[in-house]
Amino acid sequence: MDIDQTDSSLIYLARPIDFASAYDLGRIVEAVSGALVTRGYIVYDPGAGAFNVPQDVATGGTGVRKVNEYVQSISCATVALLFSDIHSVGVPMEIHAAHSAQRPLVILGDMAASSWSLRGVGHHVSLRLDASDAQVDESVRSVVELIDRYVSRGEPQAY
Repeated sequence: MDIDQTDSSLIYLARPIDFASAYDLGRIVEAVSGALVTRGYIVYDPGAGAFNVPQDVATGGTGVRKVNEYVQSISCATVALLFSDIHSVGVPMEIHAAHSAQRPLVILGDMAASSWSLRGVGHHVSLRLDASDAQVDESVRSVVELIDRYVSRGEPQAY
């Protein structure tokens, strides 16, 4: 596949990895990923065991970052999980990359409402880390509807 091409079914899932071990993101990640796969999308999740490398390689090399950047560059959209309780370096970088490339972007979490930097960047779906299962399900439905709107039906997203 040429790097200038976009895979019309590939969704890049940007989520906290390095500083997220103390938090249970599993149910949210599984809900988002599962709902998108059910709708026929392929979900690339760099936090789901995409790489098994020694710690010194993960922090000292550039291979992991380059692979993730390439996959995001050919994806049709990015779904980013961004929560105020979890420090993240990668997710804001991935949000910036999607926005700069003018690819559809949905940000799920509790940061968007309080961030001046995120105003006008992507579409925001509110969700707190301590949300009930029903709230997670409702927010995930909104994410999938937005991805369908921007990707499957080709509606433009304002940038």
